[in-house]
Amino acid sequence: MKFMKKLLMIVLVATTMNSCYTSNKANKDINKAFIKYPELVAKKTSEWFPCDIQILKVDSLNNIKSDSIINDLNNRIQNIHDTINNIIYRADSVKSKLQIKKIQKELMIANKLINELKQSQPVFIYRSIKIKDSARIYYLDYELNQTKKSELNYRNKQEQLLKISIWLIIALGVSLFFNFKKK
Repeated sequence: MKFMKKLLMIVLVATTMNSCYTSNKANKDINKAFIKYPELVAKKTSEWFPCDIQILKVDSLNNIKSDSIINDLNNRIQNIHDTINNIIYRADSVKSKLQIKKIQKELMIANKLINELKQSQPVFIYRSIKIKDSARIYYLDYELNQTKKSELNYRNKQEQLLKISIWLIIALGVSLFFNFKKK
């Protein structure tokens, strides 16, 4: 009785250990499938793990718009720079209140332009990025090659049938010729 329990326990443990599907076994199965059926593995992996394709486009209109915005900003910055230089230069030679008011106006205009530049939206320039799924490409190449092989096979069969048909027509013509010649 004890022997039967031990035997049953051993069989039960061996069965459960044998039926576990480990990562090593899965890796071996995938490698085996890749060696024997690479197109099937490529198709399944592209279905299970598709690549995200993101394409960011910039219109030529947006490009022109962004170029004009950049040029406008450069011009404004140059104006601010020139204005500040004039204010600094004039500040040394200021003698009247009228000149001080003109300088203050120019300084306010420069500050206004600086604030506008701070509040303006930044210009973004995008590049088109394409990410391709190599497993799908491999599978589609395989499909294309299989189609080409089947087309070539079909053409060869058609050419053979055409040759046989031509020879049969020639044989029929020769036999009809000899049949009419005898009569």
